[in-house]
Amino acid sequence: MRTLSRVIAALRRFVLAGVVTLVAAELSLQAAAWVIHRTGRGGAVGWRTSDLRVLCLGDSNTYGIWVQKDEAWPAVLQAHWNAATPDRKIEVINLAFPGTTSSRVLKNLPAVLDTFRPDLVLVMVGVNDWWSPPVAEGTRDAGLRLKAWLYEHVRLYRIVYMLQRQAFDPAKLHVNDSIRQGDLAPENQPDVVERVKALRAEMGRRIQAGESLEGLRKEVPESLQAPFEYEGKRFDLGMSVEGNDSGEKPADTLERSLVGIERLARTSSGQLLVMTYPSNVFVYDAANRVVRGVTQRLDVRMLDLTPRFLQACATPTTKGCDRYFLSDQHPNAAGHVMVADAIAEQLRSMMQR
Repeated sequence: MRTLSRVIAALRRFVLAGVVTLVAAELSLQAAAWVIHRTGRGGAVGWRTSDLRVLCLGDSNTYGIWVQKDEAWPAVLQAHWNAATPDRKIEVINLAFPGTTSSRVLKNLPAVLDTFRPDLVLVMVGVNDWWSPPVAEGTRDAGLRLKAWLYEHVRLYRIVYMLQRQAFDPAKLHVNDSIRQGDLAPENQPDVVERVKALRAEMGRRIQAGESLEGLRKEVPESLQAPFEYEGKRFDLGMSVEGNDSGEKPADTLERSLVGIERLARTSSGQLLVMTYPSNVFVYDAANRVVRGVTQRLDVRMLDLTPRFLQACATPTTKGCDRYFLSDQHPNAAGHVMVADAIAEQLRSMMQR
C-alpha cells in the first residue's frame, strides 16, 4: 500500500509540475504578445515551414475564367515569385470558382482554414452577391468551435497548431474544371457574355417591376456547386444559382460576409488580405465600395487593385481597356499578371514590417 501511495503521490507531483510549466509558458507567451502589440512590432508575414502557404478565395476573377489555368493570377504569382526568390518560395492554393458568393466563402471558411492552415489568406469576392442568393453560414461543429476558441485565446495552442500543419499535396486537390472545356471555354466567351447580359437584364427588369424570377434560375449541377475535394473533404465554394430575390440587399450580404470572414480569420494562423476587383465598372464598382468601407472600419489589411489598373489604362473607368480586360470586365492574361505583381509587391511589404 505504501508503494502505491508513493506512486500516486509522485504522479500528482508530476502532473502538478506539468500544469505549472504549461501555465508559466502560456503566461510568458501572453506577456510577449502584449509587449509586441504595445510596441507595434508584430504583423509581419513569416515562413513557418519551407514554403509560405497562400490560400486564394474568390470567384471567376481569381479562378481565371476565359484564360488558361496557368494564366490565372494565383498560378502566375507562384511561378513568378518562386523564380525570383528560389530560397523563399511560396505555395499558392487556388480555391476560387466562377459564381462563388461571399456567403459561400464565409460558410466554408472554418473547414478550409482547418484543412489547409495557410499563412496568408487572399480574398477577392462579392460581385456575384448581386445576382445569386446568399447561403446560410452553416453551423460549425463543436470541434471547430473549440479549435477556434483555443486559437484565439491560448498562445501555446497556436504553436501546437502551427507545428501540426500537414504538407500540401497539389495532386490530392481535385477540382472540377469541366467548365473550361464547356460553356466557359475561352473560345465561347463572346456568346456566353451576351447570354449572361440578356439574362441579368431580364432579371433586373423583373425585380424592378416586382415580378417573380421563376424560370430565370439556372440548374447548377451539384459537382459545380461543390467543385473542390481534398483528402475526402468537399468544399461547396462553387456556383450559385442566378436570381437574388432573397430580400437582403446585396451590399448588406457582402458586408455581413466580410465581417464574418475577418472574425474567422482571427481564429486561425492565416493573415487576411482583402482585395478589390481590378475593374470599376457596373457591379464591380459597387462591390469595391463595400470592400473599402468594411476593411477601413475593421482595420483589415486591404489591397486596392483598381487604381493601379486605372493608371495603366489611362482612362476614368476600366471599360474598353482591352489591354488588360475582356469585354465583360474579367481580366485577360495581361490583367492577371498585373494582379499577381501587385500582390507580390504587397507581400514583400508585409514581410518587412
